[in-house]
Amino acid sequence: MRTLCGTLSVLLLSSALAAAAEEVPVYVMDIPPMASKDGGHGVVGEIVLEAMKRARLTPRLIFMPKNRAILTVQLPTSRDELILPLARLPERDPHFTWIAQLYHAERGFFTTGAQIRSYEQARTTLGAVAVARGTANVTLLREQGFKPEQIFEISLNDDVPRMLLAGRIQAWFGPLEEMQVYLRDEPRRGQIVAGTALSTTDNYLACSKQCSPALVARLTAELGKMEKDGSMKAIRHKYASQAREGWP
Repeated sequence: MRTLCGTLSVLLLSSALAAAAEEVPVYVMDIPPMASKDGGHGVVGEIVLEAMKRARLTPRLIFMPKNRAILTVQLPTSRDELILPLARLPERDPHFTWIAQLYHAERGFFTTGAQIRSYEQARTTLGAVAVARGTANVTLLREQGFKPEQIFEISLNDDVPRMLLAGRIQAWFGPLEEMQVYLRDEPRRGQIVAGTALSTTDNYLACSKQCSPALVARLTAELGKMEKDGSMKAIRHKYASQAREGWP
């Protein structure tokens, strides 16, 4: 009897340790202030990491270019792989498991010339418009009738202020708050003009199409608790305050 009890204790302890150490890959796209590998994890990243901690899940953070991360997680062989912060688009809908909407991104144009107030104005007056490679920004411009030669896909968005000021591109299109982060340390940021918000996207914590219902349920439950107890609001407020710092 004593041997049986000892065996059961060992099995229960092993199960508990396995549950506590359950590791889940998380593909993080570097899109400040939503998610970032520098200076904190970003608002979406911090919310998700806190939810995973509460759910007793260990994140294995994987940083890679946005388009590569998206293509990797949507592979048919991918299973139980998280990705953030992924904009939900009709063409992406069937390829992912959508867990929770965590950010509402307003998108517009930045130039060194006239303020862009409409897609028509941008389409008829701008030449090369830089956008992050393989992202929702590319899809949005194509839907608005921009010609292929007008869409200049790039991998490093933090170079955009220098590219604009050097005249290498005529505009950048993307989340307004993202560019505000890139402009914080740019001494000539006053020469760059922010356009009005022209489109919005809902950005999610998503999972590969093959995703354990138990994993989805655990994360959904903890994110719901964070919404109720105010911790999600506190994280959003912290990053909103940081985004306003140093912005004219």
